[in-house]
Amino acid sequence: MTPSGLENNAIQNNVEAEFDEYLKEEYRHIAEAHFRTMEAISSFFRYYLLIMSLPVTLIAVLISLPQSDRILEVANNFRPLFAGVFLIISFVGFCVLLYIVSLRMDAVLYARTINSIRKHFYDKPFLDINKRLRTRILPQTSSQPAYTEFTYFFPVVLSFALFDFFYLFCSLVMFGIPSLTEVSFESIPWWSWLALVFIVIHGGAYWRYARHREHSYLKSYAIGVDIDGVLNKHRRHFCELLKEKADKSLDPENITTIPLHECPDIGVSREC
Repeated sequence: MTPSGLENNAIQNNVEAEFDEYLKEEYRHIAEAHFRTMEAISSFFRYYLLIMSLPVTLIAVLISLPQSDRILEVANNFRPLFAGVFLIISFVGFCVLLYIVSLRMDAVLYARTINSIRKHFYDKPFLDINKRLRTRILPQTSSQPAYTEFTYFFPVVLSFALFDFFYLFCSLVMFGIPSLTEVSFESIPWWSWLALVFIVIHGGAYWRYARHREHSYLKSYAIGVDIDGVLNKHRRHFCELLKEKADKSLDPENITTIPLHECPDIGVSREC
């Protein structure tokens, strides 16, 4: 091998070694970010369940008190206020769900990146095949895990959906009934059950977020320009525009050179 070839190999080996070190550091940072994201999701979900259960617990305690009738009469005077608060709680819960879904999508993205880095090292050409097979347990594909996780994360979405539906339903009932002291199944307005649509909206939002991450997020878009007329007959279009703008007739087949003013016997100037 010539000295220049040895020098190129040394440069290539140095670049590959630097790239491997970069991937190792990237692996550590992304793995740490992945676990931090999972901890944040768990914390948000615990706090959400605690906050959502407080009003229900408070109502149950008040109803069990000896003066429950008197409490209901007082609460009936503030019925529009309670209905508004429950309405706000349901929509805030939906917004919190969207935030947690975004966090989960980030965690999936981190996991896919880790898989890709793992694949890079497992695909080294000189790695012993027996060692590779003995240790190859975790996934090494950048398309896993899936963004839509019906068996893992969808129960979290369903929990949010049920809680938010409950508070939205209670809000609509309070807006529709004349008094809290006369609540019965028959007195509930039929349109209050439209709150069931909120459950579908939760599932649809999760599906939409997952689809966006899978097909649109971090995707680059490019505009292709056909400069040699393979995909489109640009010479014919140019002649049509030349006739329209400069009132000059030209046969597309006579165009053999670009720029056009260099074509002989065409009579098209640089200005045209």
